[in-house]
Amino acid sequence: MMVAVTPGGCPSFRDRNPASLRLRGGRDSPNLLNREFRWHVFADQPRRLASRSFDREAIAAWDGTGAVVADGLLGDDLIFVVKKNPEAGRA
Repeated sequence: MMVAVTPGGCPSFRDRNPASLRLRGGRDSPNLLNREFRWHVFADQPRRLASRSFDREAIAAWDGTGAVVADGLLGDDLIFVVKKNPEAGRA
């Protein structure tokens, strides 16, 4: 399982704070691994996206199947969880 957090990565945050999008952690950050990128790269993997606080209980309760978008992505940060699919990439 991989868990990745992108501060300010949700579209709702970017819409509310467009000027701060490129400045994260006090530095210029032109590249943002957004929802679309992650959804494409991990298309054959079970994955979960959320935007509110890091909810360990919700992640632990997730059955690790399908593609789940939780909480409407209305928060600030983008929280991405992916589980390795042992069948992915096999010919």
